[in-house]
Amino acid sequence: MKVFFATSTDNFEARMPDIMAVKDAIIETGNVLTRDWIGEAKEAYRGLTTLDFSKINKSVSSDLLRSDIVVVEGTNGGLSTGFQISLALQKNKPVFIFYKESAKEILKNKLINFVDDSRISVNYYNTKEDVAKILKNTLAKKFSEKVRFNLVLQNLENGYLDWKSNELGVSKSELIRDLIIRALKSDKGYGNI
Repeated sequence: MKVFFATSTDNFEARMPDIMAVKDAIIETGNVLTRDWIGEAKEAYRGLTTLDFSKINKSVSSDLLRSDIVVVEGTNGGLSTGFQISLALQKNKPVFIFYKESAKEILKNKLINFVDDSRISVNYYNTKEDVAKILKNTLAKKFSEKVRFNLVLQNLENGYLDWKSNELGVSKSELIRDLIIRALKSDKGYGNI
């Protein structure tokens, strides 16, 4: 799954263990980051480089749009993370927000906790393992959900599907799903998207 990871850079260095716990859990659960920006941000906050915020804004928008889900370490929320959450919801992306368990009392009245939207999942964690467990459970459920879409075919293509599904004794949908699964298994580049 392609994941866009966001967090506030407020108090960045002090929060690095928590930020890395969430980032590492994303990767260790078999997901791919659409943008790995933490190293660049570390260098900038240490004065080793300067950031081009115009370029970053464009990258954030395009990388968020390429993602399947958005994961936010939101313990130190900020305007940027709020913007990114709003953009994700506008683009119908599921958003997983992780707060440190130790900050639960302080964060309980944040506005995001009262937004009634099934695409938002607010979670509390202590360790990287907590984040990984939540991600694994939620993403496994998401992958098991079925999605319906329309497919427009030429008569020749439809004729072939009719013939082949009849020959195999399966529905056209089953035949198409089988072809997609075979392509997924053989496509070495898919995990690198």
